[in-house]
Amino acid sequence: MQEIAQNTNEFVKLFAAHRQWVCHSNKVPLNPRTGFNASVTNPDDWSDHAQAVSSAAANDGVGIGFVLTASAGLVCIDLDTHKTTDPNVIALHEEIQRQFSNTYSERSPNGGSHFWMKGSIARSIRSSQDHIEIYNQDRYITFTGNAINNVPVQDCNGTLTALWERLNAGQSKANVPTLFGSQPQTGSDQEICNKAANASNGELFKTLWNGNWQGKYPSQSEADQAFCNIVAFYTDNAEQVVHIFRASALGQRPKAQRNDYVGNMVRKAFDQRLPLPFNPSTLIVPKAQVQNIPLLPIANDIEVVSLSGIVAEAIEWLWDGYLPKGKLTLLAGAGGTGKSTLAFSIAAIVSSGGMWPDGRRCNRPGNVLIWSSEDDPADTIVPRLLAMGADVSKIHLVKTTVGADGQRLPFNPARDIPLLKQKIVANGGIGLFIVDPITSAVAGDMHKANEVRQGLQAVVDLASECNCAVIGITHFAKGTTGRNPAERVIGSVAFGAFARVVLVAAKDEETERRVFVKAKSNISNDTGGFYYAIQARPLNNNITATCIDWGGAIEGSSREILATVEHQDGKDENRSQVDEAKTFLVEELKNGPRYARELIERAHSELGISEKTLQRARRQLTIQTINEGANKGWKWSFVAVGFSNGSIQ
Repeated sequence: MQEIAQNTNEFVKLFAAHRQWVCHSNKVPLNPRTGFNASVTNPDDWSDHAQAVSSAAANDGVGIGFVLTASAGLVCIDLDTHKTTDPNVIALHEEIQRQFSNTYSERSPNGGSHFWMKGSIARSIRSSQDHIEIYNQDRYITFTGNAINNVPVQDCNGTLTALWERLNAGQSKANVPTLFGSQPQTGSDQEICNKAANASNGELFKTLWNGNWQGKYPSQSEADQAFCNIVAFYTDNAEQVVHIFRASALGQRPKAQRNDYVGNMVRKAFDQRLPLPFNPSTLIVPKAQVQNIPLLPIANDIEVVSLSGIVAEAIEWLWDGYLPKGKLTLLAGAGGTGKSTLAFSIAAIVSSGGMWPDGRRCNRPGNVLIWSSEDDPADTIVPRLLAMGADVSKIHLVKTTVGADGQRLPFNPARDIPLLKQKIVANGGIGLFIVDPITSAVAGDMHKANEVRQGLQAVVDLASECNCAVIGITHFAKGTTGRNPAERVIGSVAFGAFARVVLVAAKDEETERRVFVKAKSNISNDTGGFYYAIQARPLNNNITATCIDWGGAIEGSSREILATVEHQDGKDENRSQVDEAKTFLVEELKNGPRYARELIERAHSELGISEKTLQRARRQLTIQTINEGANKGWKWSFVAVGFSNGSIQ
């Protein structure tokens, strides 16, 4: 993307620090911090300008945008002059350009122009016949920095109001289906659904069509809204959106027959462009009369099989006792233990048919696939693999997804695993897949068990269908020293529960002695491991890379081994849960207020701390509670105290 200089662009000067920036790709807003889809009504999905620019610069085909909110008092006029040859429309655009020449304006990505100003309008408006749109809230506007008038944003409320009233009156008199009415239908329900199903986010559409929203959205209502948003992208006919929604699995519950619920939802899908209220009362039809869209039929039966028809099979191992094929294995540890380097060492052994740390040869050498969002291929991944004797011709890196139009998007494990399976099969299969970090496979909240299970299921399916071992790299949660190592994995306990094997890495901070041990195995013994060291090895061209030097075997349970390495003296284990809860709250709140429900869920999933204990710790720390409103809930904050080096003052 084009780099936008913060010290010269007048818009950026004013709003760089405002946390209203998002990234975007193919018109879809993205969270600059996570790369996942962003909501234009959820500030948690936004960032400041610097973060958005950094994320966009690191990914091909990604731009940045600014979210309009009701409280900001900003309005943007979008002129698509390049889309018309009508002299009257062109004259109107030239008049608007003169009227707003005193405020910041820039070229839009498609060749139009955006005029930014301070002001207030009743609601957003679009005049299709005049190729003019005016937006004031609940929408992001693409931002290029390609200024037409690089001047500060001005208050243009008088001129703005006159233009808005002019467009609104013109639409009413013409009685045409523009902003305030549903457009004529341009395709059948089947055609619209096929377009949605074959798009880049088609897997999401098909998942929601089948009613499988759990793990992707906090509630079915939010899933309903997302489904309607997708359909509304392909049709401007509001009645058709309602019809398709009520034909889907999501639309079968009683709530979907309520006109107020569906009407408000479809209005939001059309950016509030429909009359208020939009009442789809004419669309309540008997279920038998709802058009059957033969895309993904709704399940109406359950298959049950007898175990007598299932042939028992032995577990197939890539590395006996440590890496099962067709299963998910976690590799967890604290920062600085060399988890990625350990995974690359295993990749080198698999690619070259080398020797495992236990002295046995890898008798199933094969291709290795790596997806890493944390290490650079040129200066980190390739040098480390070469230093450990890998056959790099058999190791491949997942880079981007490519659309039918050639558009490149960042690979998103939470979205693109099904597509990756096709690529693996087409290229002859793999023996090992490394996902770093495994948390990236979860589209939702990694602290919620149902959302974690939903995300990891796609990874497990890939392992099973491609008959490969999968290593998911992750971290230990803070404040978990002394607990069962398999339960120290960050996020929901579902991460450790879903994996068949959990391997952990730890180091002695005093001696640099490191251990690699089994913390859990549902399919073999779960004790023992190996010592290892991280060495620097010189390569050609003045390159030095780190590599793993495997040591001798270790006997014992992972808890015993880590207790020795981490010098646990029993204090952590014997601390009261209230003290542990206090430590958790200090760490979580030192950077500002957090939602209480999120803290309660994380404390329970990561540390086993009950809500009652956390509330007691909150009172002892004199943490203030802040009511954000009925729809948002309560926040906790150290408003009355300060912090110094992470401690309470």
